[in-house]
Amino acid sequence: MESDPFISWHFRPALDLFAAVLAMLAVYVALDLARRYPRTQGRVAALWLGGAALALGTGTWAPHFVTLAAGPLPFPIGYGGWLTGAGWLLGVAVAALAVRLVYGQGASAPRSVAAAVLWALGAGASFVLYLFDLRIAPALHWRAPWLGAVVVGLVAAIVVSTFIARRAPLPSPIRRALAAVLGGGLLFAGQRVTVLAAQVPYDSVALNHGGGLSDATLAALATLGSASLLLMLLLLSRMESRMRRALHAAIVRIEEAARTDSLTRLPNRVDFDRRLDAAVRQADSERRAMALLFIGLDGFKPVNDSFGRSVGDLLLQQQAERLRATVGARGEVARVGGDEFVILLWPDIDRGSAAATAQQLLGVVAEPCEIEGRTVHASCSIGIVLCPRDGGSTTAMAYAEAAARFAKRNGGATFAFYEPGMLGDAREQVELLRDLREAVARKQFELYFQPKVHAPSGQITGAEALLRWHHPKRGMVSPAVFIPIAERHGLIGTL
Repeated sequence: MESDPFISWHFRPALDLFAAVLAMLAVYVALDLARRYPRTQGRVAALWLGGAALALGTGTWAPHFVTLAAGPLPFPIGYGGWLTGAGWLLGVAVAALAVRLVYGQGASAPRSVAAAVLWALGAGASFVLYLFDLRIAPALHWRAPWLGAVVVGLVAAIVVSTFIARRAPLPSPIRRALAAVLGGGLLFAGQRVTVLAAQVPYDSVALNHGGGLSDATLAALATLGSASLLLMLLLLSRMESRMRRALHAAIVRIEEAARTDSLTRLPNRVDFDRRLDAAVRQADSERRAMALLFIGLDGFKPVNDSFGRSVGDLLLQQQAERLRATVGARGEVARVGGDEFVILLWPDIDRGSAAATAQQLLGVVAEPCEIEGRTVHASCSIGIVLCPRDGGSTTAMAYAEAAARFAKRNGGATFAFYEPGMLGDAREQVELLRDLREAVARKQFELYFQPKVHAPSGQITGAEALLRWHHPKRGMVSPAVFIPIAERHGLIGTL
């Protein structure tokens, strides 16, 4: 049997393991950066694309010089430098084009396959260039079928890696890690098969030994430089992820603050108006009834004046929790003013169930509140509107508020359903309040003295001072009309 005319390659398992891990790290970093490319545009997108290409190109380049660092041939080797640099640039360029085809706009299965074939041909060609740069003489003999197998394996590497990273039913970090292990393993296997496909004749020498770049220099660059570069890219990716999550969380908090009352953590007026509009449209289309309850606390201002705003705030918080717990899953609660809340009840709420809920809420609000060692009592007035029967989204709130004010004017601690005349009465109250403020400034009030007479003797013992409002258009306005308005809006002290 004739002896083998070619020299066998010899490798060290420890270096092979390090080279395989380096290839896997490169694929992981490339996938991590590539997934950000389609989410951005302009210079930012170009940076992510360049980072992914740099990582994948370096992962194609580094394993060759790591595994050849231990002298796999019986003669010293070296590199000219030009072909090695060209191979690295080729690996980065085809990686950039592949990432753009797979992750860019208009991505499809045919484009992904084309990208895989293109990258496999480029990566395989770079493997061959590194071996050519050794300038081994006599010339290497190539096993063409093995090189074909390398291309097929590299196509499988990118197809399998991208499929797992993007579509596997696993958490995102696990998908990328699994894709990196499979893709990096196939990438290392492709480099190894390419080297084994190059048959080195006996009595060969490396013409670049002693000139150009030594194998030790390139091994150091591949080991330390490539690992440092990949870790730096991974660190930048992690930092960007943290900054993006922090920015997203800040935006969520800002949006939540814009929709939420800061004191009670209930939805505010803006958010409730949006929900009310959607609920009324749905109720109208499904021919279902819902109820809007407007709740105003009775005598809340004296609590603030007597005990301070901190007690008033705690009272509002306790009442908000009570309202929320009472309504539960039957509806939504929001705070729309200083001492005003609204409740939306659905679905199929009729007049009887709305009245029963209002009565329940009256009892809940009336329960004593223990605040800072003192007992605070409260009551409320409730206005009810049935939607869409009594009003749509644009009028329901005004109607419910008018009904609540009607209930408050009738003594409070009760509820009232909206009736058409209530809104006009509410407008009358607004106009009277406006005129009352002007009357204070323009001194339209008159003082009348009513004598006190001692009945047995008929003597005058004193007099009561009675305030009367002489309105320029309405004439004399009864104290029974303007005194409650002055008390409700903080003008009684001035009067």
